Amino acid sequence: SLIQSQKLLQQQPKDNMRKLNVALAQFRLQDIQQAVSYLQFIDLNLLTEGQRAVFAGIANRAGFIDEAAGVVKAISPQATMLPEESRFLQRILSAK
Repeated sequence: SLIQSQKLLQQQPKDNMRKLNVALAQFRLQDIQQAVSYLQFIDLNLLTEGQRAVFAGIANRAGFIDEAAGVVKAISPQATMLPEESRFLQRILSAK
């Protein structure tokens, strides 16, 4: 999935969702530093709440705890999310 995500990002390098997909693929491969490098230029306002939960989860795991907490604060507890997105959010909330 990493290679496919990278190809898609190359086609539209400003696409925030594609950046997040590459970051998630890197995260799954346990390359946290590479994952974070893709998070740096993402506009959170253009992501769904579930996608912001993934962003926050990766950032939190990379040690950006305060930044992740700030993102989580803006996520509605009633937000509809995919199961994996919800797991990212729950990991952060349960760590508090």
